[in-house]
Amino acid sequence: MDTILESDTHLSELNLLYNLGKTFSAVLDLSELLVHVVDAAVTLAHANEGILILTEPDTERLILKAERRVDEDLARALDRPIEDILARRVLSQGVPLLSSTEDPLPSNSEEEIANRSLVYVPLITKGRVIGILGVLDKIEDTTFNAHDLDMLAGLGGYAAIAIENARLYHQALDRTLELSLLVESANALSWSLDLGRVLDAIARHMMRSLQAHWCIISDWRPETNTLGRLAEHRLALWPPDKGLQIDIRTYPIHQHVLATAGVATAYTSEAWLERLGYRRMLVIPIRGKKKVVGLAEISNLHKELPFTSGQISLCLRRVINLGDLIEDYRTGYSENQLLEAGRMLVSGAGADWCSIYRCGDQADTLVRMLDYGSGIWLNEAGPIMEGDDFPTLRIVLQEQRVGALHSTDPRLKESEKALFENIVDGSLLLLPLIVRGKTVGVVQLYNLYPEHIFSDREIGLARALANQAAVALENAHLVRDLQRSLDELKNMQSHLVRAARLSALGELSAMIAHQINNPLTTILGDADILIQDIPDDDPAHESALAISRAGARAKCVVERILNMARYEDEARPLDVNRTIQEAVELVGTQITQQGIKLEIDLDLHLPPVKAVPGQLEDIWMNLLSNARDAIAAKPDGTGCIRIRSRFLKSKKIVEVNVNDDGDGIDTEDLPLVFDPFFTTKPRGKGTGLGLYICRQIVQEHGGKIDVNSIPAEGTHVSIHLPAISTPSKEKTHGLYPDS
Repeated sequence: MDTILESDTHLSELNLLYNLGKTFSAVLDLSELLVHVVDAAVTLAHANEGILILTEPDTERLILKAERRVDEDLARALDRPIEDILARRVLSQGVPLLSSTEDPLPSNSEEEIANRSLVYVPLITKGRVIGILGVLDKIEDTTFNAHDLDMLAGLGGYAAIAIENARLYHQALDRTLELSLLVESANALSWSLDLGRVLDAIARHMMRSLQAHWCIISDWRPETNTLGRLAEHRLALWPPDKGLQIDIRTYPIHQHVLATAGVATAYTSEAWLERLGYRRMLVIPIRGKKKVVGLAEISNLHKELPFTSGQISLCLRRVINLGDLIEDYRTGYSENQLLEAGRMLVSGAGADWCSIYRCGDQADTLVRMLDYGSGIWLNEAGPIMEGDDFPTLRIVLQEQRVGALHSTDPRLKESEKALFENIVDGSLLLLPLIVRGKTVGVVQLYNLYPEHIFSDREIGLARALANQAAVALENAHLVRDLQRSLDELKNMQSHLVRAARLSALGELSAMIAHQINNPLTTILGDADILIQDIPDDDPAHESALAISRAGARAKCVVERILNMARYEDEARPLDVNRTIQEAVELVGTQITQQGIKLEIDLDLHLPPVKAVPGQLEDIWMNLLSNARDAIAAKPDGTGCIRIRSRFLKSKKIVEVNVNDDGDGIDTEDLPLVFDPFFTTKPRGKGTGLGLYICRQIVQEHGGKIDVNSIPAEGTHVSIHLPAISTPSKEKTHGLYPDS
């Protein structure tokens, strides 16, 4: 009878194995399959616990993929690295292991299973061991036997085949996904030649392909070995206790919000905000049941306009539900809810970044939970990184190799730890961007988990995307440069038309001056006759003198216009002071009539300089006109222009200085003042060619021109021209008359 029962039980178990095998073959979702296998192992062996361990193909690490304990109704899928000496032994030998409490395991076994009854069977497919299926402790107070081992081995055979099939299915899906991702990426990058959109598409597709949480794209400048940031994309959700801690004492706005529980904003005038690279920031308190439990930080890289009341109200509504989520962070929280809140805050405020913090366990600290958003640097320089500071990065750039770093690696160089300062712990993949064999940039891809290993498949896909990205980036750069060239060409054409009109006006002025000269001669001749014929005591005599003086002055002006209009291209020795006086006589009256004081300090015995007649006068007139306009732009419109000449005997240089106490030139504009068509004057007030022409003339005469300026205080222009003889020592000072 017992034999019949045992036979029935054995047949039932075989039928169960067969049915399980068919069930396994129908399941293609790997996680679901592994759960079924562990449940079946526990049921067949009447065990308290079941585990399934697979080896990672690229690293041979052991990964606990599924587990079932006696107090759980079903097995659960896991993905946790594990180190198990017994599993390693079964993997290396490919032989099952049966142990009971009467037959203790070797002393080097894990302490927690050293005195337990267990069965480990290898999962073998195509002659290769891919993992371990194990059960521990019988439900009844007995130990596992050879029958249990046979049943588990049979189950393992079915499971190994099913796992391999599921893996192949997933690989096919992965390959399909990779191809679709490459096609989608290529389409996204080719459809747009807008550099900002291209950079954003590159970042998003590379993060998606590698399941990365942070991406930085930088261009490389080999001449200085520096990296300039072009784009940054963040999608980082930290585990509850892993986020970056900040000291709120270095963030005045955060400290204020925590103290007052009110909303606060900061703009570019704040030095600490400029240090972070932001133009504006909005910080909103996140309230829990009894107190403020966190902050939402919303910021922009380039926008400076204040946040509107509508934007602030919208953001306030969107953080209302975050209080309960943050208070319960230790017991786990909805990552999707936190991520959705970040998305809504960025879109609602028209911002680039959003960070969500919880209050730290220590006073004056905040712990970052979320970083979300995208930043693009196109017209403004992004953060600069020195390539020499990071050895691995230098190898990636110069040798065009892929580099991988882990924050927990004890071999990580101290300098390279700075690459992880924003994410605390994690893994970093460095990919060169290569165009026609030349490295043009680098992509930094971060995963928030330091134990994460980028697989060969992921790296291969990332390289393919990087190649696409590099070409798209180069095309976008070319299009942007072409557009810039077209814009410059349009501006050049506009200015050339204006220059042609000015030239025509100059010729017309010379013609008019010539025509005026003839009647002036008659006026002066008749005035002289009147002066001789009218007695000195006659009141009409003074009127005749006035006519003569006015006519003489008009004749001088006409002669100066004709002299300046007369073109010469041959340099000859000229008196610098005389050219200054010619220019002052033409524009001096306009300057003094505006209430501007004009001081002239000329060394009357300067040596001559070799120059083309008329060209030095152009320099002084441009500089005097600029000085006049700078003073006129001041609120009170008053000030002083000083023009001074002197001889630097030791250098054999004639120096001319033109100073004004006008509104000055902004620091960022100062390097551009000699660029053609650059002007700080209002539209329609300047051509942007004055200083450009001055520099051209000075350089053609072997000289040098320098401009120094302090905003709101004034501008100093210095011209050096080579002298051709030695002067005498006499010097004179003068003040240009008011009329």
